[in-house]
Amino acid sequence: MEHADILFLSDEGIPSGKRDFVKTLGARYHNRVIVLGMGARGAILHLPAENVLLEMPAFEIGGVKNTAGAGDALFSGYLHFHLKGLSPEDALLRAQLFAALKIRSGGAAQGFVGEDELEEMLKRLKSSRG
Repeated sequence: MEHADILFLSDEGIPSGKRDFVKTLGARYHNRVIVLGMGARGAILHLPAENVLLEMPAFEIGGVKNTAGAGDALFSGYLHFHLKGLSPEDALLRAQLFAALKIRSGGAAQGFVGEDELEEMLKRLKSSRG
C-alpha cells in the first residue's frame, strides 16, 4: 500500500470510524488519493497532501436490480476519468454515477454505459437539482 499513488478500498469489515480510518491510511502511506467505497452510502475521498476529506453521497436513481460488480464499476469508472485528467472529485462523482447506472441491470457483467450517456445523465441530474 505504501507504493500506491491511489488506494481504492471498500468499507466492508470497517464497522465505524471510516473517516479516521482513511486519514490514518493517508498519514501512514502518503498516497495521493484514497477512496473508500461505502455502497449505497456513497464514498469517502481523501487527498492527504491537500488535507481534503470529503464524503460524497451515492446517486439514488432507483431501479436497483443487482449490486454485483458495483465496486468494480466504481473503481474502473474512477480510473477511467482519473486517466483522462479529471480532478479526483470529478472522477469520483462520475464513477459513482457509473456504478449507480450499472446496478440497474441484472448481472455483474451487464449495465455498463458509455461516457456520452453518462455525461448526459449527469447533466440531467445536475439540472434537476436546480
